[in-house]
Amino acid sequence: MENVEPNAFVAAIQEALCERGRVEDDLVKQADATSIAAVMECEEVHDHLVTVLPAAFEAADPAHKASLVEAVALALVRKLDDGTLAEAPAKKCLETIGLELGALSTSHLAAILEAVLERLQSTLRAANGGPHALELLPKCLNLLATVERCDVALGDGSSAADGAAIVAYALKAILATAWPAGCMLGLAMSLRELEVPKGQLQPLVGKMLRRLPDVEVSQLPALTYQLLLLGDADGKTKVLRALNAHFDEMLAACQAAAAKDELVPTRLDPDQLGHVQGAVVLHIQLAVKQDQALGLGLLRLLKSGQLRLGPFALSLLLSLARIKRFEEPTVSAIVSLVRSDLQLASHCALSPWVASFAALATACPPAKPNALLLAAVRASAAGGWDHLVPSLVALAAALLDSPPPAASAAGRSRRSRVRRERTVRPSPPCSSSDSRAARVRSLP
Repeated sequence: MENVEPNAFVAAIQEALCERGRVEDDLVKQADATSIAAVMECEEVHDHLVTVLPAAFEAADPAHKASLVEAVALALVRKLDDGTLAEAPAKKCLETIGLELGALSTSHLAAILEAVLERLQSTLRAANGGPHALELLPKCLNLLATVERCDVALGDGSSAADGAAIVAYALKAILATAWPAGCMLGLAMSLRELEVPKGQLQPLVGKMLRRLPDVEVSQLPALTYQLLLLGDADGKTKVLRALNAHFDEMLAACQAAAAKDELVPTRLDPDQLGHVQGAVVLHIQLAVKQDQALGLGLLRLLKSGQLRLGPFALSLLLSLARIKRFEEPTVSAIVSLVRSDLQLASHCALSPWVASFAALATACPPAKPNALLLAAVRASAAGGWDHLVPSLVALAAALLDSPPPAASAAGRSRRSRVRRERTVRPSPPCSSSDSRAARVRSLP
């Protein structure tokens, strides 16, 4: 490959496009890495990059090909960052470079990784579903994770002795970056492609869960599915708990605004919220079908009292009951929770002391099963949740077959006292004539 002045090479490319409307392979073969990278800056050539780059990589000298791929990748990251590269050529360029990454050395891969991390915040802000430099991140990290020994200088001034250290550095940099709420779905999809132990991704999952209130409601179903795939056994239960708390807060805000006759915020529109909740429940049901340990973890959360029986949790349980393996244990869990909540409500009604103690000692406040069940029935009839009807029928039959809860000592004593007061009645008063006759009979 000859060393050609970059400006002269770009001018030759432009001239070829003006005269013949295409770029010949022979012309591309004359350029070096600097010249090819300079072509990336010329907007007139962008539409022809799909032919220029493969020809340049094919004609490259093996001794200099890695430098050429690195130079083109760095130029592509810059162009994607400033948004001046159209979607079609950008996608093709990412695919072309992705095929060449496997032949790069550790130092070249680390240089591309640093370029992506350096512009990560602006990349996340600009990501709108089209091609972006973030697509190079999992490919570089997966290749670097296999490196057993290296000596690479990192952007924070430290050095990495192996690929695992580079991966840990990259994940730490991603965690420290400020994430716009609208980019979390794309970031989660990119993180899913990482071939690293899921335990290393849990800090990122936790940060996403803390940002749930900032996420657009319509993105919650897809984001939920991605988070469940990213989480490990403990992380998935945290996802369920965070979703339950988040939906309960949004539903409570809707009800509070409606009670005050205030204008409900657009993001808390009850109809939209109901449809989104139904979609999230279906995504969780799909995840349980793929990983049944998730369903068992959900039941353990409920039985241990770590998940409050609210509208979202009840709909989630009813959806879980549609899976044959979980039908019986799920219905039994709901019946047990309903009975315990009714019994606690009865104790609180009978004793103010019990009510105050329960409010302090109970981590999850007692629910109102009557209102929850009626709300679930209304949702299944009006909210498009017809898939919950079989579970509601099974739950109703189980509640009818369930014996009433045993009465407490306070309840039994109160009922027995009322029963005695009703049975022991005073004798009717005697008339005056009867009293005189009684006195006469008593005389000797």
